[in-house]
Amino acid sequence: MPELSFDDTLVKYLGEFGAHQKKICLLASLFWLPNALFILLMVFTGKDPIKERWFECTDPTDTACARVLALSAPASTDFCGLAPGSWHWTKPSYSVISQFNLVCGKAWLSQLVNSAFFLGYLLGSGIFGTMADHHGRKITLLASTCVATVFTIMAGCAPNYWVYFAARLLTGVGAAGQALVTYLIATESIGPTWRGVAGVGTQMFFVLGEFLLVLVALIFKPWRGICFATVAISAASFAIFVIIPESPRWLLAKGRVAAANLVMERIAHENGTRMPLEPVAHGASGDGDHSGPAAVAAGSSDHLPSSSDAGIHHRHSDVVHGTGRSEAGGGHSIASVGSAAGSQAAGAAGHMTLGSMLKDRHIARRFFILAYVWMVLCMCYYGISLGLSALKGSIYVTFFITSAAELPANAMGAWMIERIGRHNSLAAGILVGGTACLVCSFLPAGGLQAVFAAIGKFGCAGAFTIASIFTSELFPTLVRSAVLGAENEAARVGGIAAPWIVLLGTQLNMPAMPFLIFGCTSVLAGLLIFTLPETLGAPMPDTMKDMDNIASIFTTGAWRKGWRHAGSEMFAKRAYGASAGNLQKISEKIAEEGRSTPPSGTSPPGGAT
Repeated sequence: MPELSFDDTLVKYLGEFGAHQKKICLLASLFWLPNALFILLMVFTGKDPIKERWFECTDPTDTACARVLALSAPASTDFCGLAPGSWHWTKPSYSVISQFNLVCGKAWLSQLVNSAFFLGYLLGSGIFGTMADHHGRKITLLASTCVATVFTIMAGCAPNYWVYFAARLLTGVGAAGQALVTYLIATESIGPTWRGVAGVGTQMFFVLGEFLLVLVALIFKPWRGICFATVAISAASFAIFVIIPESPRWLLAKGRVAAANLVMERIAHENGTRMPLEPVAHGASGDGDHSGPAAVAAGSSDHLPSSSDAGIHHRHSDVVHGTGRSEAGGGHSIASVGSAAGSQAAGAAGHMTLGSMLKDRHIARRFFILAYVWMVLCMCYYGISLGLSALKGSIYVTFFITSAAELPANAMGAWMIERIGRHNSLAAGILVGGTACLVCSFLPAGGLQAVFAAIGKFGCAGAFTIASIFTSELFPTLVRSAVLGAENEAARVGGIAAPWIVLLGTQLNMPAMPFLIFGCTSVLAGLLIFTLPETLGAPMPDTMKDMDNIASIFTTGAWRKGWRHAGSEMFAKRAYGASAGNLQKISEKIAEEGRSTPPSGTSPPGGAT
């Protein structure tokens, strides 16, 4: 009997987006709330005490000090021209800058700690990405949340700058793992029809976390209070671990069939569906929980695991090949290849590593192009945010408005990815953001420049949402988390660079230069995206063999026939969608085109590009 992929199992038997998947997606998405606070609390803990005028003159008769204090928004150059001892802080506890006196000659230290956070994020993406692939999604989420929470407590208690610096660096390590695995758990049990939209929808909770941060910062003015409020919110999320099961895709990929059965029985029970009648494909390299592929076929939906077992002890390892979409870290496990030969392929895939995959030049090209795209997106997103923070007005209002701008960007991304394709939507967002930055760099300072800077952030935010989904669909299951972790590392290099690019423009008295850099790098990234294959409607690869189903216009040779033909082929899969029947139509269409106009010498080994 042929084996079912996990996506086929969801479509045919368990349900693609039933009550169970909606509940798990919602519960897992709640981890985005503390994650947003961990990452962005720096905006409010590092408020500029000079701009906020949180100082007063030591001597009321000091005219020089009085003149600076009378300014509505004193500049650091004016403030730093005052004689030492002629002023003192009135609210030292409201900002780490005033608390640790990071002004004038020490002002660069406030940017250093922000870069340190993203350095930690870079390290955490690799550490927890690998951990998620080898030890499971759930334990990785628990560990990363603990790390971020503990070191945010340390940051709130920091007696000096360097302790705060170390705490923020290590908080970044935990926040990276939390973001990576939150997406995986939220989307891996969802079927292909809904996974793209759900992948975007779950990230909307990050924006809600930004709104929550504004509220926290309004209530708790001292920076230490903001840290402790973040810890309290994170601590509340630990209750969710009792309810969330391990990812069935990961369990199947690891060959832990018995545990996978328990989770699938729970899905069937809560969705009001039934277990599959056919065997479900799984990896042969699990750690001792193998019941064979036939074990999954006979499960009874009447047996529902206890809440404790479902939430903590489940290990499902039969992962099927997916047509679905996953984000930041790879959500699909080993695919079925359908026969005895397929089982051997699945077993081999169990030993697949990112390093071995990158020996294929076409896979390597995908990987490094996406690494550049992720780096540029993160650099521009945070770089533009730093530029917007210099605008006049309340930091609370400014932050709220710029955060709110991300909602339509994410919503538009969710709408576009299912209609014009993944890489087309991603390229469009990057090109919109990059073009807006280029226009901004040539405009005079004023309101219009701020408008184009906001459009730039809008484009980057929408593209960032799609990037995770698109990346996860281009690589096989067992390395998907590692790939997404590595791409996240590349993104954090951009995050580390962003504050220094903005600072460089300020030091050279060329405020438009950062936007010029952001614009040029973004436009290049947008153009490079078009060299990658479209994944809408194509089965998500679980093994290297499944990579044959994903081909770009360069693999098929369509680019040789002119831009009209190439453009038509880029959108060909969009017309069919991602259902099983439509995938068959796509396969037939590709086969027919291959017979009529076979490309000469353009197909790489394995069909990957």
